[in-house]
Amino acid sequence: MTDVRRPSKMSQQRWGDIRKEELTDISQIHLDENLNPEQKMCSFLEQVGNPYCFLCGETPVQICFTENGPELGELLQAYFLRLKQS
Repeated sequence: MTDVRRPSKMSQQRWGDIRKEELTDISQIHLDENLNPEQKMCSFLEQVGNPYCFLCGETPVQICFTENGPELGELLQAYFLRLKQS
């Protein structure tokens, strides 16, 4: 099971401290359509490693959120629910 505190710690990593070769290419992530939203979120987090820093093809991506904005888990859950509904 994924530690839900782990992504929060990852969000505090500085971009300069992250090595490109350690990042996951999100085009290689596969989610089982039969999983419920929580299971999909856990599967995504396990596959991506660091949900705040990853690759999109050869392009490194870093995601930042405002201090008082919604948490990543909430955003991912809403995203997966929208995917399921479409």
